[in-house]
Amino acid sequence: MRVGSLIIASVLFMSAAWAVQADRIGINFYDGAAATPATLAPTDTAGQADVAQSNWNNFTITSDDANGQHNSGVLSDPVDHAGNTVTGMTITVDAAPGTKVWPTLGAAWGFTGADLTLRQGQFHPQPRITITHIPYARYDIYIYANAGNQNGGGKATLSVAEGGSGVVDLIDTYWYNNKWQSGNYVQATNTDGVDIPGSNYIRWTGNTTRDITIDWDGKVGGGGWTGTTGIQIVDVVPEPTTALGWVAAGLVFTTCRRG
Repeated sequence: MRVGSLIIASVLFMSAAWAVQADRIGINFYDGAAATPATLAPTDTAGQADVAQSNWNNFTITSDDANGQHNSGVLSDPVDHAGNTVTGMTITVDAAPGTKVWPTLGAAWGFTGADLTLRQGQFHPQPRITITHIPYARYDIYIYANAGNQNGGGKATLSVAEGGSGVVDLIDTYWYNNKWQSGNYVQATNTDGVDIPGSNYIRWTGNTTRDITIDWDGKVGGGGWTGTTGIQIVDVVPEPTTALGWVAAGLVFTTCRRG
């Protein structure tokens, strides 16, 4: 009876742990030179429904270089969704050689409230985003796209940052097509740049490296230039079925020993 009670308690504990929101870190890009720069307040909740969060970190880059080749910015020690400081984590945005980047404002495309704020400020058309010292053992990445008044598309490629270890999603490049979606988040699924369906965010899964680089190109999808409006790093915790499997294994092991 005692063993059974311990197993039931373990199942309940793991189910409760799963119900708690997974840790996540959100970075909202904005244009510091704009009259309304599109920054989120700590209490604003925004993002795709499965990972929407508050305590977004507002982050901008310089716009001094009219050619866009030397604009950049660094954000260190962001906070997570609960407002806890993530010491040592750093986000750097610049332009890779031969590319360019500026902060700017995108159009609404049907979004309202905090989600509109998240989607308005953007870095376009070719930001290189490097994030180091990610604190999670396994995590997903959500990165959001937007455009001006003309729809347009592009692609983004994820890789392990120089000097890093671990792995990233086996599908490293996705193409998006930022057209009218009635203010809804629609995930990009295209991997070859042909017949790209409407989409406005990318999700990469199963990442284990602590250091990543994302090369964004908002000039290759036709239409107007596009950019990225923000990014989330979302911790992946065991699903309830996995937890139950661990408990079942423990029950078998315990029963065998008692037998």
